[in-house]
Amino acid sequence: MHKEIFMRLANIFVFVFLFLPSFVMADALGDVENYLKRLKTGEARFVQIDPLGRVSNGIVIIKRPGKILFEFADPSPLKIAADGTFIVVQDKVNKKLQRVPISATPLNLLLDDSIDLAGSGAVEKVQENPDFIRVHLRDPDGRVPGKLILIFARNPAELVRWITVDAKGQRTTVVLEGMKQGGDYPQRLFVITDQ
Repeated sequence: MHKEIFMRLANIFVFVFLFLPSFVMADALGDVENYLKRLKTGEARFVQIDPLGRVSNGIVIIKRPGKILFEFADPSPLKIAADGTFIVVQDKVNKKLQRVPISATPLNLLLDDSIDLAGSGAVEKVQENPDFIRVHLRDPDGRVPGKLILIFARNPAELVRWITVDAKGQRTTVVLEGMKQGGDYPQRLFVITDQ
């Protein structure tokens, strides 16, 4: 009799501690996916901390698929925009442009048109606490170096931070404040030219 009760309790223990976390993770990932699918356009203030600890701020505008604009406040000379194909970094002081295909950066995982985190194989791990969900993403094919860590507030899910980690392990953190979804942003906002 005691052995039978012990076996039932052991089975419950196995279910709760081995299988339940995967259900909870699936719920958290589902909340994150639903949020990202709804995020077609949005605007927020941002604070960026680069790998050397330098802090800058400004406004970020997201227009999925493929578009993002970082309008840095003074004294930063930078402007960064993705036009759907390339991410362009403009140094207004030195009059230099640097172009990188979006598909070659971890931001591609955030700006992609189709969001299927669970099915994409890009999810490296999900971490949760009562206030936040952290989703670690990496290109499942290994073509894009580095990774992207998205951090969401809970109830309701809202993107509040992301961390890009480059191939050398250097981290750049972007903290979002006051994200407003929606808005009509013309294509020209996301284009940086040589002129």
